[in-house]
Amino acid sequence: MYDLIKNEGLAAAMRWYHANGKKAAWGRTDKSVAKQILKERVAAEGLALMESDLKETPTKVSLILQTAKAHLENGQPKKALEYAEKGIDQKPDDPGLREIKSEAERAVRDSAQVDSLQH
Repeated sequence: MYDLIKNEGLAAAMRWYHANGKKAAWGRTDKSVAKQILKERVAAEGLALMESDLKETPTKVSLILQTAKAHLENGQPKKALEYAEKGIDQKPDDPGLREIKSEAERAVRDSAQVDSLQH
């Protein structure tokens, strides 16, 4: 999957997966592939892969946390906040989700302040 994404893009890889891929018993998880892609600074594909994985395993709190964290680390605090809130809905006392939510809220506020100063 990784090589296919790198060589032909995420859309081609997802077409291949839907035609030929097999789900694991716990649902599809491309977290390790997504992390590698993010490490190589191909944020759009890595984030899209994580989001695609979540569509098939929407109750996997650890994946929700990783997706929220990845969005925050890649300059998308609003998306990070959205995912953190979804995770908290499922696991209200999760400290990792609460921390990401707090960081994302702070980043959104900071971004709004910068925007208001520039206009």
